[in-house]
Amino acid sequence: MRFAVVSLMVFSLLSCAGLEKPRSLTELKADLKCIEIQNGLKWADVSGEFGTPDILPLPEEGTNLGKNARGYRNEIVIFYTELKEVKEGEKTRFHEVVYKTEVCRKK
Repeated sequence: MRFAVVSLMVFSLLSCAGLEKPRSLTELKADLKCIEIQNGLKWADVSGEFGTPDILPLPEEGTNLGKNARGYRNEIVIFYTELKEVKEGEKTRFHEVVYKTEVCRKK
């Protein structure tokens, strides 16, 4: 029984030792270059910041060839959220909503 308790304590300590210290958003973004995603963002601005995309899927059959998809692997997406007041019948609830999105890459 003692062996099991000691083993559990050692395992717990080793598990906690591997955890990363929490950092603020400012500290996290210090090592990143980011671009804010907004409607109408020019592709030239994105490709200028991130370079040639890693993922270039073919357009779906029968779709507008002027619309394309491009992607980058191993990027960091930051969603900025806030609470929005919503009326549900007589009750007031607060839902978490996204008000800003950034895509980032390590410098």
